[in-house]
Amino acid sequence: MMTPGPVLLRRGIAAVLVVVLAATTIWAVRAIMTTPPKTLTLVVRNVAPGVGPGTAVEMDGLRVGEVTDIVDRGAGRLGVAMRFNGAADDLVTDAVKVAFAPGNMFGITVVALTPGRGGRALTSGASWEPLSAPDDGTMASLLRSLSTMERESFRPHMADLIAQLDTTTRQFLPFLGAVGAIAEANADTQRIPTSETLPTIASTLGALDSSVKRMLPGLRALWSWSGPDTPGYPERQKGTIDAISHDFSPALTALLSAPNVAALTEVLVPVRELATRAVTSFPDAARNGRQLEELIERIRRSMPDNGSGPVLNLDVTFQQFPAIASLLPPVPQFSVTPPGRPAPPKVTPAPKPSPGATATATTGVAPTTTAPTTTRGR
Repeated sequence: MMTPGPVLLRRGIAAVLVVVLAATTIWAVRAIMTTPPKTLTLVVRNVAPGVGPGTAVEMDGLRVGEVTDIVDRGAGRLGVAMRFNGAADDLVTDAVKVAFAPGNMFGITVVALTPGRGGRALTSGASWEPLSAPDDGTMASLLRSLSTMERESFRPHMADLIAQLDTTTRQFLPFLGAVGAIAEANADTQRIPTSETLPTIASTLGALDSSVKRMLPGLRALWSWSGPDTPGYPERQKGTIDAISHDFSPALTALLSAPNVAALTEVLVPVRELATRAVTSFPDAARNGRQLEELIERIRRSMPDNGSGPVLNLDVTFQQFPAIASLLPPVPQFSVTPPGRPAPPKVTPAPKPSPGATATATTGVAPTTTAPTTTRGR
């Protein structure tokens, strides 16, 4: 507090000068070391609504700059001046694709740049015109398109569309009524639960699908048949149709005419009378047929099949009368050969059987291919 005033003044001036000198040094260093932002001018025919000073410039979702001004370059062209922040200076070439698109969910417009293959790098202050006109996908463009479609398409034809829709729905009403009636009848008369009917319907449809798949190759072969393309086929086909139409059909019609049918009826009368007389000549034909059927069945039961052919059983038991059995002559041997088989060779008679024994008659050696029917006697 004892420092004189002039000294304090000198110290304050020195501090201010030091601060100013430091700020000036920092500013000079930044000015020397920092690259100035690149400025480019986009030349287009039209600019989407919402594009103006401050509009963001994005590349692949990253903000790389902003629009600074829009100027008229004459000849119906506009210049969109843009300032870049250096994030993608090496990607901004004259081959980039430009589009005006919404940058967020609120529809704020941005200038979207998409890097393209090739192209030359643009220096600061250059102007370039994209290869294709920028796409306008902004919310304003969408609303304008909807308004145009509603004004030019829906509004003039809305009455016709409503009338056609009404007519179409009215035509479907009978079909829907029939479906409803079928569903109601099914619900009233159903006795089998749906859990059983639906799998059956599904399997039926699956079989129908496989059947259709089997039919497709045949239909394809019929469709791809090259017969009609054969030279002379149309003429032969026409000749066949003409022959059927002019020759066969009139002849068939004449054959089935009333006089010919009446004559055929007169011929059939004697045939019917002959059949009637044949039936009346054999009044017991039905009974004779039943008797023959019964006889054939008895013969079949008396000749069982033992594995090598039918065998006729002629077994007679004399076990209780041995004296009678000793007086009987030898058991005869015979064989029955079914139709279509060779006759067996003859053999010598068998010796006389002892009382109470069983004599079996056998045939000679049968052919190697088939065996004759053998009978047994006792």
